Amino acid sequence: MKKLYMPIFLLMLISVSTVYADVTLYGGQPRLAVEFEHEEAPDHSEVADSVTLMPGIRWNHGFINQVELLLQVEREREKEDGVWHKESGRKVAIRLRKDFTVTDNLRVTARALLGRAFNESADYTYAYFEPALKYRFRYFDFTAGVRAVRAIDGSDGHDANKIRLGPSFDINQHNEIEFRWVRSWDAHSGKHESDAYIMEYITKF
Repeated sequence: MKKLYMPIFLLMLISVSTVYADVTLYGGQPRLAVEFEHEEAPDHSEVADSVTLMPGIRWNHGFINQVELLLQVEREREKEDGVWHKESGRKVAIRLRKDFTVTDNLRVTARALLGRAFNESADYTYAYFEPALKYRFRYFDFTAGVRAVRAIDGSDGHDANKIRLGPSFDINQHNEIEFRWVRSWDAHSGKHESDAYIMEYITKF
């Protein structure tokens, strides 16, 4: 699996890049997003930085409104007894999204993900479900959501509950930028685990 994710990504990227900007795929619009995330523990003893590439397709109508492939590389640092220890990791996942229109300005979104994490210490399979509210103001959208993350292979230490808040701005018809603040708690103990700051840039073909 570790050897397959990069060829799969390259094939999807080539396919997306060869589609003319105004031509849709199966009635959908190809898109490519890149996400930068910085995450820290409350006491700053753990720090993680990651970059995620997300090629996908969006449909305005249908049972599913968006499908994305997520390819993430991450670098973690943990301080123990005054010494910093480093670990790198990768994640591969597929994510689905469904939108529900409430009013002209208010939407409810639901995203579900299934993925596999490859770390130096341990590999595990995980999933999450994320309902959110998205409100359209005059110059930007604002999203407020919750995310329940669970390891689904029995692995310990990967279950978390999160809140996600932040605005999105349309640069033009084909480009968008999002900012998110995310707070995470351990799903079992309720302990505050981390805060994350995210910037995502989206290109719509």
